Amino acid sequence: MPISSSSTILVTGGTGFIGAWVIAVLLQRGNTVKAIVRSEAKGVALKHSLFQDKRNQGKEALLDVVVDGAFDAAIIGVDGILHLASPLSIDATSEPEEIIGSAVNLTLAVLKSALLRSQSGDHTLKRVVITSSGAAIYTPNPSVPTTFSEKDWNDASIAVVQEQGRDASLIDKYRASKVKAERAAWDFYNNHRGEIQWDMTVLNPPFVTGPAFQAPASPADLPSTLKMWYNLVVVPGEKARPAVLANAGWVDVRDLAEAHVRALEIQEAGSERIIVSEGVYIFQEWLDIANKVKPEGSDEQGLPLGIFGIPLPLPPQTPTPGRGMRGIPSTLTPRCDEGISNIVKLIG
Repeated sequence: MPISSSSTILVTGGTGFIGAWVIAVLLQRGNTVKAIVRSEAKGVALKHSLFQDKRNQGKEALLDVVVDGAFDAAIIGVDGILHLASPLSIDATSEPEEIIGSAVNLTLAVLKSALLRSQSGDHTLKRVVITSSGAAIYTPNPSVPTTFSEKDWNDASIAVVQEQGRDASLIDKYRASKVKAERAAWDFYNNHRGEIQWDMTVLNPPFVTGPAFQAPASPADLPSTLKMWYNLVVVPGEKARPAVLANAGWVDVRDLAEAHVRALEIQEAGSERIIVSEGVYIFQEWLDIANKVKPEGSDEQGLPLGIFGIPLPLPPQTPTPGRGMRGIPSTLTPRCDEGISNIVKLIG
């Protein structure tokens, strides 16, 4: 069931790229927030960034930062949970079982804690919202143009990982972990629906772009999603990559933050799986923006040009675009320019 106004919300991954924006929206709505962070230092930095924003000033008492490890205590008395945390950084040499197991266990730990609160007689919790990914939905590189919906699952990456094991690409391991973690969440939820008073919603965003809430001082400080973009476009060692690339879809992090909060607020979002996407992008468009805003004198950095303004067809995998569904109105806006500008300006 949806939360009411001025609720208490627990947010995991509070210092992450998406999490910080979500907390900002929650505070602006007048909610009290318990943010789970991985260290005290990260919590201090989060507070500093949040309360520099004039819209959040005077709301300091509404934010409680909790260091990771105290989840079972932090969940007591909350009206909603936004689970955005993901496992710590992984690398290409990781075993698939390690990556997948970490993702599944982290998600189930949240749901098990929520179940225990219900079993102990605490019926405050109304809704749990889990951030999954478009990677759990889209089949990579389909042979024919395909429109994907919330009914689809990326079984292809599961098959690749099962066949190739440790030799599978990092992106396939990541995709498989998203599929497995989300399926585990739905299985747990459906198996325990008779024991709980809360419901669950899963959001499936594609590639997330936009400005980092906590402005990075250097490329090393970029969130992992933006760092991937930076490596593709800016890092000299990556220049050999084809300049004109396509991807499935994108969403601005600020719109995604709004969608998370609305998923808590709106009745119809309960027990639903929801794609939150602005639509399809062509990588060339981002190259064009990057070259427009690169700092003066940075030509030697060698930003790939591709073919400026080339009209390209949509890629074969197309997500359902951002729209009003399950009671979450479409407010998504095409504003990727700002996020790209902020990244490119980090060029030294």
